[in-house]
Amino acid sequence: MKYKLNKNAKIQFDEDSIKNLKTSSKSSISFRELTKNVVSGHCIKNIQFSEKAKCKNCKYISLCRYCPGKFYMATGNYENPPEWFCNFGKLVYKNFIQGRTILRKNYLSEYELDMAFNIIKSNMIGLGFEVLEEDKRFWCKNIQDNLQLSNFYFYLVYLNGEIVGFIEFVNKNNSFIISEIQLSDKAKHTKIILEIIKYLLNCEELSKVNDIYFSILKNNKMSNKTFSHLGGEIIDENDKKFKYIISRDKVKSYMDKFEF
Repeated sequence: MKYKLNKNAKIQFDEDSIKNLKTSSKSSISFRELTKNVVSGHCIKNIQFSEKAKCKNCKYISLCRYCPGKFYMATGNYENPPEWFCNFGKLVYKNFIQGRTILRKNYLSEYELDMAFNIIKSNMIGLGFEVLEEDKRFWCKNIQDNLQLSNFYFYLVYLNGEIVGFIEFVNKNNSFIISEIQLSDKAKHTKIILEIIKYLLNCEELSKVNDIYFSILKNNKMSNKTFSHLGGEIIDENDKKFKYIISRDKVKSYMDKFEF
């Protein structure tokens, strides 16, 4: 079955993305391609709402599984969602998104990869490094490959629904090593860092681990200062980096001291 792409439709499609689809005709796509590329948002350029549309300025639209087809089946109107759709989006936001949330990821979407790398890029530029497009391609491929490994762990950090950082670590011979922590400017303060470390130490993968190892560039003075305050001890160094160890007991002591 083929679905015609109507240029005058209320859902506008990105022409370059459509051209990249492997179809026999540029004016139509198969159901499989539609669900994989269009419904997932890869080809959607813009959604035009009427002035009275309930969803037009809704902040929950990316969480409620927005679907005009289901709206029509339930209410007879493409722009009139049933109440349970709206309630679902609000519950997802309240219970999983609002405030600070840390989620383990076994797969990263293109959007998530872009957001994570943009944080890296901003931080590296701030440290005086040049970041090239080829660096992004290498990093994205490396992350996707590592996510297939059983000893690799990747967590995204959210602040009110926005990706503001990530943590990745590996288990090498039962020693857990943080290979990278990247946070945007919005998340660079002690409380969020403490919450991240607290979460990691209490998650199932690290529940029986007492020490975590990590390295920080020497010219990243802010991070070195922060993790030293949190109880991190320098155990080794080279020309570019300090190697730290941070123990569960020291983190707990720091949290208890400030009634965290």
